Amino acid sequence: MTGDAQQRTAGSSSARLGAPGRPLRGARPHGPELAMEIIDALRTFATEMNRYIDTRGGEVGLHRTDLNALAHVLDARRTGEGLSPGELATRLSLSPPATSALLRRLESVGHVRRTHSEVDRRRVAVEMTDEAMEVAGGIFGPIGATMRETIASYSVADRETVLRFLTDAVDAVERATRGPGADSGPGHGPDDGGGPDGGLDGELGGPAPGAGMG
Repeated sequence: MTGDAQQRTAGSSSARLGAPGRPLRGARPHGPELAMEIIDALRTFATEMNRYIDTRGGEVGLHRTDLNALAHVLDARRTGEGLSPGELATRLSLSPPATSALLRRLESVGHVRRTHSEVDRRRVAVEMTDEAMEVAGGIFGPIGATMRETIASYSVADRETVLRFLTDAVDAVERATRGPGADSGPGHGPDDGGGPDGGLDGELGGPAPGAGMG
């Protein structure tokens, strides 16, 4: 790549981060100005990730909420913890009726199933199907590969710093979401059926007749 091309590329990238014409490498600002650039970069990253998810999910008939639900179920599966419908409602900040509709929609296309927990038969767990695993792999596999390629270009020390920052950033967002003095997480409001899970955890349910991806 020529010097002019590199400069155009840097200018384009920096413009997306809210700093038109400023190269991404070289002399950097300090203090509050640098903090704002980091926040701008995070906002741009979130926007581009949402664009990717909307585009790839739309190709297979899945909305962002559908994919977020599958991601939470997959995370629970990887840690060996079953995810109940009520817990899913809390993580997605959805009301019990909206969560039930979401699960019926995903069940109707064979992406999830609700089963009784092997540990506690009174508890209902949401599980991903093999078909959903294949669909999720097709969506998130490519972005995972490009992210790993990018991560590999950084030193181990830099990666540790990035990981520490992102972990702290997630915590900061969670604290901002809860707000000052908040006693409960999302999804526990008065419309949730009077209980912490709004009755969802006892609901085995099944796909509604004719339910589609809407």
